[in-house]
This record gives sequence, C-alpha cells and structure tokens, in this order.
Amino acid sequence: MIVGLVVLLAGAGVGGWLVFSSKSKAADAGDTHHESAPIVGLMFPTKERVVNLSDSGGYRYLKTEVIIELGLPAKELEGIGAEAYKKKQEVIAKELAPITPLLDDAMTTLLSSKKASDLLTAEGKAALRSELKEQLQAVIHAYPVNGVYLAQFIIQ
Repeated sequence: MIVGLVVLLAGAGVGGWLVFSSKSKAADAGDTHHESAPIVGLMFPTKERVVNLSDSGGYRYLKTEVIIELGLPAKELEGIGAEAYKKKQEVIAKELAPITPLLDDAMTTLLSSKKASDLLTAEGKAALRSELKEQLQAVIHAYPVNGVYLAQFIIQ
C-alpha cells in the first residue's frame, strides 16, 4: 500500500511537471513572438539650454543640447527616406508639445543639480545620460526612451 502511494505521488509529480513545463514553453514561445517586433529609434532633439551648475564658491555653467531617442515599431520607420523621417519627427514633436514644459523642467532640474566635477569625466556623462533617460521616461508615457544623447556639452 505504501509503495502504491509513493508510485501514485511520483506519477502525479511527473505529470504536473510535464503539464507546467509545456505551458511554460508555450508562454516562452509566445513571448519570443512578441519580442520579434523590433523597436527602432527616432531622434527627438530638444532645445539648447544653459543652466547654472551647483558648484559652490564660483559660477559654473553648462550649455547642452539633449537628443532623446524614442522607441517606435520598426515598421513605422522601415524604408522611409529623409523627408518622411523629418515629417515623422514633426508629428512626434506636435504629439509631445503638451508635455514639452515638463521635459524642459525635468532636464533643467537634473542638470542644474550637478557639479562640474560630476560631469567632467566620461563616467559622469554616462551617469548623467542614464539619469536623464530615467527622468524623461517618467514624463514620456507614449513611447519608450531608448537613449539620451548629449549633442553639445560645454562647461564654463
């Protein structure tokens, strides 16, 4: 009787494992299909800005232009020429116009909280890009922020 119970429990365990592992593989296959829709970036330039840095004892300024890379489905940009790309940028700019003041505020607030010494190294700039990406994604809900690029970067 005990042997029969052990065999029954072992069989149930193996059966359960087979059922759940096949569902997991099916779910994984579904996820792979979802991930196969590639996302590409559309560059959204922001206006040039000059901010005071938070250095004590002296006046330091940062002049920069931030480019935001917004994720779009590849099919929206696939095979389009320069004119169509520019028109897509204009459409996105109009779409984001209501939140542009929020984007400006997020960038200005973050940039002006930095010290020149925080930004002079490659690591400092990389950390800034990462922080900007996080801050901007919190404002832009319509698209993923794929990246943030510093087109100009002058500290004085």
